Amino acid sequence: MALKDLLFRDQNPKQTVASATPPAPNKPAPANTLRPPSPPVASPLIDPVNIGDVSDLTKKLVEDYKRVIDQNNFPGIDILEFSKALFKKGSYPSAEDYRQIFDVLNAVDATLTPQHLIQSSAGYKRIILDLAAQDISKGNARRSDVETAKSAEKQALDKEQRTLNDEIARLEAQIQEKRTRLAKIASSLKGVDQKYQVELDDIARKLSAIEQASQQVIGSFDDVENGIRSFLN
Repeated sequence: MALKDLLFRDQNPKQTVASATPPAPNKPAPANTLRPPSPPVASPLIDPVNIGDVSDLTKKLVEDYKRVIDQNNFPGIDILEFSKALFKKGSYPSAEDYRQIFDVLNAVDATLTPQHLIQSSAGYKRIILDLAAQDISKGNARRSDVETAKSAEKQALDKEQRTLNDEIARLEAQIQEKRTRLAKIASSLKGVDQKYQVELDDIARKLSAIEQASQQVIGSFDDVENGIRSFLN
């Protein structure tokens, strides 16, 4: 889920809070009648790719929320029109600026009162509070999803790590066992010659005796043959 899923609300720029009916020109309504029954709809205005740091994101959200207010402007003169006219005077309006702007707007709507301006403010603040609540709810849900994914991945990696460590330990034990066997083999190799040399020497003596005995017997026959050839022919 991208950041836009946290910050982007359903797109429907043409929709406004129709049910938040403004007060009639001659009957300023209490603030609670200006509260929309459901969260307003805002256009997706935040770039989810390059949001920068927190201060940059805050600025983008402020711009987003201001556009939402403009999209859901209550008909008639209220605190929104008053604020726009006021800040055209400058970033830091004076008390005189407040009085002048009120007088100008009051000339347009003779029933306009400071109380109505304050009451209408509550309706706009409720819009922002509702939108912020949506974003916070989505943010908390996204954080829960990320933490769940993080925990699951860590558990999977921990399990694999333990499995590999166990396998390595088993293989190392096998290697150590084979090294021990190699050491025994090397030690045994040193005694093999001595172990079999006695028997080999005995066999060699017996073979020598066999050869000598056979030659002696054969030599006796040769001697008799030679006597026969010499004395009987």
